[in-house]
Amino acid sequence: MQQVSPGLLTLPVYIGGDSMSNFYYACIGVVISIVVAFIIAFALYKDSVDETVEEKKEEVKKALVKEGMVTVCAPLTGEAVALSEVNDLTFAEEIMGPGMAIIPTEGKVVSPVNGTVAMIFETKHAIALVDDNGTELLIHVGLDTVKLGGKYFTAHVKAGDKVKVGSPLVDFDLNGIKGEGYDIITPVIVTNSAEYSSVLSITDRAVKMGEEVIKVVK
Repeated sequence: MQQVSPGLLTLPVYIGGDSMSNFYYACIGVVISIVVAFIIAFALYKDSVDETVEEKKEEVKKALVKEGMVTVCAPLTGEAVALSEVNDLTFAEEIMGPGMAIIPTEGKVVSPVNGTVAMIFETKHAIALVDDNGTELLIHVGLDTVKLGGKYFTAHVKAGDKVKVGSPLVDFDLNGIKGEGYDIITPVIVTNSAEYSSVLSITDRAVKMGEEVIKVVK
């Protein structure tokens, strides 16, 4: 006859005789079986849940790539803030487009994307770029800094130059510009946002140049 492990319904069989030891051993066996079964089930369930979560993450990544997501990196090192904090209605009300702004802590601007320099102002305070995927960006160093006529700015690129993430664009004298009384906050704008479904930005924390700060999704 086939032997089976004791279960709750079979425990009464072990009651009786001169000793209750068989009954106690049976109870212990049932408890051990339940605990072992629970641990195995929990482990298998956790693995299944982890696999499902990873699969979902991968599906989201593939969907974003398929939709044409573009990543824009920080062109400066400093404090990322919302455009609403820029003391200029053109930027604060997103008239030129959505994005974010950075209050720089050092005077270097690098390319936030792989693409082409579309234009650099003669005063070198603003640079327009086109990402290889067609996303158009504007980096505007400071507010009203056009009035400086290029003073404190040194350009490393010209219109038509190919750039990669991290390529030097412009250096500027941070303290010199601030000393002249100008607000140094630097908006980073997606100027053709009408071609996209959403523009998501990182704000309210310190960022380093080259760090991902904007996601543009078609």
